[in-house]
Amino acid sequence: MRALRRPIAVGMAAACTMSARRLCADLQREFSRSGVTFYTLDGWGQPKPTLIVAIPSIAGKANAAHYVRAKLGFESSECVAAGDSSNDASMLEAGMPFIVVANASEDLLEQAAAKPSAQHHYRASGSHASGCVEGLLHFRSASRPPRPPPVFTPFWRILTNRPFLATIVTHCAYNWGYYVGLSWVSKFFNSKYDADLAQLGLLSIAPYIALLIATCLSGIVADGLENGCGASATCARKVVNSIGMVGGALGFALLAIVCGPPGRLPRSQAYVGAGCLSVAIGLGGFAVGAGYWANFVDLSPRHSQVLLAISNSFASVPGILGVSLTGSLLSSTGDDWRIIFLIAGAVEFGGALIFIAFAEAAEQQFDDDAGPRGCMWRSSRRSRHAFLAGSTSRSVKLLDEHEGMYGLHG
Repeated sequence: MRALRRPIAVGMAAACTMSARRLCADLQREFSRSGVTFYTLDGWGQPKPTLIVAIPSIAGKANAAHYVRAKLGFESSECVAAGDSSNDASMLEAGMPFIVVANASEDLLEQAAAKPSAQHHYRASGSHASGCVEGLLHFRSASRPPRPPPVFTPFWRILTNRPFLATIVTHCAYNWGYYVGLSWVSKFFNSKYDADLAQLGLLSIAPYIALLIATCLSGIVADGLENGCGASATCARKVVNSIGMVGGALGFALLAIVCGPPGRLPRSQAYVGAGCLSVAIGLGGFAVGAGYWANFVDLSPRHSQVLLAISNSFASVPGILGVSLTGSLLSSTGDDWRIIFLIAGAVEFGGALIFIAFAEAAEQQFDDDAGPRGCMWRSSRRSRHAFLAGSTSRSVKLLDEHEGMYGLHG
């Protein structure tokens, strides 16, 4: 008899479960208009009792979850629900992603599979809290936007592109005059006019004010050339850049004439020197605003940040060397500022000429297999091989491999 007790108890529990479900369905039909919801719930113990739960229709976990969600200011799609028994079934239709843990009851599994929104449910392989964590990780990865594909940077094509190299040289030339002018301005006024910046007042910041105004005006001038005069983007870039760098070179030349040979000048003439320095530095704002500085976006909107980073790295070198060389020249020439300003003007003028001759404001096809426009490797495969006519076949093979690696096809 003792051996039969457990099978008999299990059979009685199963019969009670079926009876409880039928009774629950009858109660739900009977009280459908009374605002009461009935459902069965597995109890605890052996054998497990089947409970019939009656709650107001306005209650339940779904309404409670929506109340908390609204209080915290979240959308339904931003929340995740989880459950393991029938009293969690109302959250299946709450509009939230739902996690069904591995230890869920058969009733909940059946209801989850029968819901139209079953594709928003996740059946975890873990039980209890581990199943909830598993489901949260699943929904987080599912809602995460796809990672964009990596952007290949064709460094070889960029570094052998003629318009880009011209822009780098222009950038370096501008930085030479800019950093020399601003780094030595205090010593210039002190040694030439026996005046410090505090005594000059507003004139000490005049170059910066002029630079700001010119930078703002550069965009207006460039737009006027393109839209009003019908000039091409390349023409507008070259004109605006020339205003900044040729004008800056003339300002440095004028400053060399004003300061004269070594020796002090009356402090009253410091205003003339400050005005010339403002012209030399301030007009450079045209080059920075809508000249060579904006040309990086013209050359390649996709790789413009890389172009600017490369150019800025090279352009920092003349800024460092120019400041150091200026100190050495002043020491060896007895503070002859004419040499300093003439060199700065000549460098800026040369940079402006290079930009006029070789720069373009057209997009370079760095990512095109046909080869970039303006690339220095524009000769055909035949001419390059003809150049190596006297070399061995291994050299020709290495050149072919080199072309395949960097995409250098004519």
